[in-house]
Amino acid sequence: MPEQIIVVDDSSSDRTAEIARRFEGVSVVRSPKDTGSKGHALNYGLQYVKSEYTMTMDADLTVEDNAVKKMVEFMENQPELSASCTFLLPKNTNTIWERTRLVEYIFTLSFYKSVQQMYDGILICNGCFAMYKTQDLKSVGGWPTLTVAEDMELTWLLYENGKHIGYRPEMGRL
Repeated sequence: MPEQIIVVDDSSSDRTAEIARRFEGVSVVRSPKDTGSKGHALNYGLQYVKSEYTMTMDADLTVEDNAVKKMVEFMENQPELSASCTFLLPKNTNTIWERTRLVEYIFTLSFYKSVQQMYDGILICNGCFAMYKTQDLKSVGGWPTLTVAEDMELTWLLYENGKHIGYRPEMGRL
């Protein structure tokens, strides 16, 4: 069981916060106003994180039951890592665009990330499901907020600060 589960409600108008509150051990934090980006929303939630690791998981993500445990074990077995990501596949592949995304994920995550891992050069620690050492994440100021590619910018920012990123090549679903 995770130490904390924090759902960031970025002043949304849907029922996500209401649904999240129904689960035991879940804290919902609501930003005073719509922050305008995923990076801003994540940074709003980061101030409430007290655990050793911070994991990001998109609301539409489905992972295997022990995915969090496996990611923690992966990070603990490689203490030099500041962040890690894993292999994900889209759950919905009904339209041509969803099928295109499936092909992209198969190539970029199964092949390219494995090669990048061999050279200690993961280009993007995918923000839809990633784990970070909270201390390292906070030391770089959290997620950059200038673009919508906050996960890519954070990956590069961690590298600029001498940190290492890992890739755990096991499949999840999104």
